[in-house]
Amino acid sequence: MIGCNEGASRERQPGPQLEEIVRKKVESGMYGSASEVIREAIRLMDHQADIAEADAEFERGEYFVESPAFWASVQEEAERMEREGIEPAPKVRP
Repeated sequence: MIGCNEGASRERQPGPQLEEIVRKKVESGMYGSASEVIREAIRLMDHQADIAEADAEFERGEYFVESPAFWASVQEEAERMEREGIEPAPKVRP
């Protein structure tokens, strides 16, 4: 069982409605196990939280606009690093 009904041992169980949803997802072939369904649900909740945070940052004015000037400054910085022999971080390489 997976969970939301609180028992004496403080173990939480999901209740029949959630168990049915998970069972149907697995039976549909979309997921191989209940664990996969739960992992995907958690991943989606994390993604929603990231979106909510980005929206909040935007509302507070904490964002930048990708303009030609921005990309020109990125190019200039890359050229400077190349001239100075500074290797870019692995995750920014093409």
